Amino acid sequence: MNAPLLFDPSTLAMLLELEDGNDPSEVQSIVEQFREDAAGIFSELATAIATNDLAATAAQAHSLKGGTSQLGMLQLAEIAGQIEVNARNQHPEPLVSLLDSAQASYRVSMTALDAFLAAPRG
Repeated sequence: MNAPLLFDPSTLAMLLELEDGNDPSEVQSIVEQFREDAAGIFSELATAIATNDLAATAAQAHSLKGGTSQLGMLQLAEIAGQIEVNARNQHPEPLVSLLDSAQASYRVSMTALDAFLAAPRG
């Protein structure tokens, strides 16, 4: 199976089209809100994994998966889905490693997303 794309710019391009032409300000606002939400989700996810709270782990991973999917962060959405499935299936063993992968993917994805939004439109 092929690894999912890190970031799919067509998702954000569609959001830009829904907004005022190519004005990225509304989409940037959505991204900033996600950035704030993600910090809390990652914190709660780490706590849930550390305390072996698999229900909370699954719930936080599900939230992360939804937000990242909407922004085209495909690799991170896939990892969040793996965390959710492992937690729901009572398999805590890979969760710490998956969380590390998710955090790394988040950092790289946000850099790609920010670069996409900063690129000139025309």
